Amino acid sequence: MNILMAAAVDPTIPNASITHLNGIATAFAEMGHDVTLVLPQALNGPAALNPATQRPFRIEYVGYGQEFGVPRFASFVTLMPRIIKQCRQGRYDLVYLRPSVLSWVLAAGIRMLTRIPVVTEHNGWISDELKMQGRPRWTQAIMQRFQIWDASLSTKARCVTAGLARALEAHGTPRSKLMVAGNGTNLTQFRPMDRKASLAALNLPEENFYFGFIGSLARWHGLTVAISAMAPICATHDKARFIVAGDGSDRKPAEQMAQKLGIADRIHFLGHVPADQAPVVVNCFDLALVPFITERNSTIGISALKIRDYAAAGRAILSTDIEGVAPIDDRDWIAICPPDDPGALAASAITLMNNAAERERLGYAARSYAEKHFSWTGIAQKILAGL
Repeated sequence: MNILMAAAVDPTIPNASITHLNGIATAFAEMGHDVTLVLPQALNGPAALNPATQRPFRIEYVGYGQEFGVPRFASFVTLMPRIIKQCRQGRYDLVYLRPSVLSWVLAAGIRMLTRIPVVTEHNGWISDELKMQGRPRWTQAIMQRFQIWDASLSTKARCVTAGLARALEAHGTPRSKLMVAGNGTNLTQFRPMDRKASLAALNLPEENFYFGFIGSLARWHGLTVAISAMAPICATHDKARFIVAGDGSDRKPAEQMAQKLGIADRIHFLGHVPADQAPVVVNCFDLALVPFITERNSTIGISALKIRDYAAAGRAILSTDIEGVAPIDDRDWIAICPPDDPGALAASAITLMNNAAERERLGYAARSYAEKHFSWTGIAQKILAGL
C-alpha cells in the first residue's frame, strides 16, 4: 500500500506531534508499505526529522507560500491541489492526516474528488485545551467545530482514547467512522539502561533517589501537583530529588512553587531534551511520575506517550488514576493513586521509595506490558485493521 501522511506541525520542534508521526510512519514502512510524510518547510531552524537521515520512509518538506505570509496552518489548503492530483493519479492508496485548523478542507477535497480513504488522528479535545489556555469562547467553539468536521469528513477518525470517540459521537460523528487506537513507543530506543551510566551522562550523583517526569509542561499534565508532593517527600528523605525534562507553559509556575516551598535546590529542571537523549534521562528515574489532573483529562481520558516511554524503559511508574492510564482489570504493572491530591501522591511515592523490591517488580512488569501493548507496529496494525 502507498500511504501519504501529512501534518501542519512546526517541523523544528521535536514534540509529541513529531514523535507520533515518526512512530506511525516507521511502523507502516516496516510493515512493508511505501510511506511518504509531508511536512511544512522549516522556517526557524533545522528540521527535527532530518531528511538526510536513513529511515524506512520518505520525508518531503514543502513550501506552502510562507514567503508571502501564508500561516503554517493553511498549508493543508495550499497543498491541496498537489495532493489531490497525486491521489487521482493513483500515487496513494491511503491518506493519513494529523488535524490542524484547516485539515478538514483537505479531507473534504480528497473525499469528494478521489476514492482514496482518509484517516484523521485525534489526540485531544481542542476546545478543552483552549479553555485551559484562557482562549476566548468563540475560538473554542470554532476550533471544536473544525475538529468535528475533521472526524465527520474523514473515512475513519482514529481516536487515541475511548473518551475522544465518545465526545465525537456525541457531537454527531457516526460511530461507524470512529476507531480507538492508542499511542505507542519505540521499544528499541526506550529500553532499560544502566542507571549509573545514565546518571553520569547528566552529571547527577548516584546516591540520590530520583523521581522523574518528561514531556511537555502543559497545565493538564499536573506538574505543580507533583512539585507540591515533593515538599513532604523531601522533608522525609534527604536524598529525594525530582528531574523535570521538558518545557511549556507550566514550567514557570512550577519553578515559582518550588521556590515558595523551599525545595528549588531539590528539583532539576532540564528544559527541552533532544529526542536521542530522552531514553538516557528516563533511565535516571528511580520512580517515574504521571501526575495528570482531572480537569481536561477526566472527560476524554489519556493515551500519554510518557507512560509508554517509561514502561518501555523498565521504570517503576506511579500515576494518578485517570481513564486510559491502564485498563481497570490489568494494572499489575503500574502503581496508581488519586488525582489532584499532592498528599496522596506523596504518600504513595514515599511507600514505593521505601520498597526497592516492589519498584524492581514494577519495572520488569512495565517493560513486559510495553512489549505486548505499546509497540508502534501494533498501533499501526490496529489502524489499518479498522479501515
